[in-house]
Amino acid sequence: MPSTAFTRFTNAPATGDALIDLLEVTHDDLTGIGYIACNTEDVIHAGKRYVGTAFGVQPNERGSFEISLDIVNPEIRREVHRATAPLRATYLCVFAHNPDEIEYGPFTDHILRDVSWTDLTLTGTLELDSVEAQIVPGDYYSPQNTPGIY
Repeated sequence: MPSTAFTRFTNAPATGDALIDLLEVTHDDLTGIGYIACNTEDVIHAGKRYVGTAFGVQPNERGSFEISLDIVNPEIRREVHRATAPLRATYLCVFAHNPDEIEYGPFTDHILRDVSWTDLTLTGTLELDSVEAQIVPGDYYSPQNTPGIY
């Protein structure tokens, strides 16, 4: 649920503050970078250093998030290429003037799926890691395929 300050910020014609997206990535294979900030500088949130790099997050109609992450930072590129299974992620937003207070999110228990990357960019979908969030083909549960449930 967005904070009151976040709602005011998004509806204001102009503000003197900046909203910063934070992404916490976890995986057994990761040894270095696990915290990423969409900022030109590193951000300290809850005592953790989020490495500043460019990325974009857009909600989609399924309640998931489409993500595009620049991996020009050699530390981030090394960590992304090291992973051997899907990455887990938490997404949240903070204001630049007070990065310890969460303004939007956190969106936890997400898994990075449908990942592709080039030398400079990683793209994928952050989906809720649950059975209900799994994509099911539209004709999978139909009277012809599964008459027992109809």
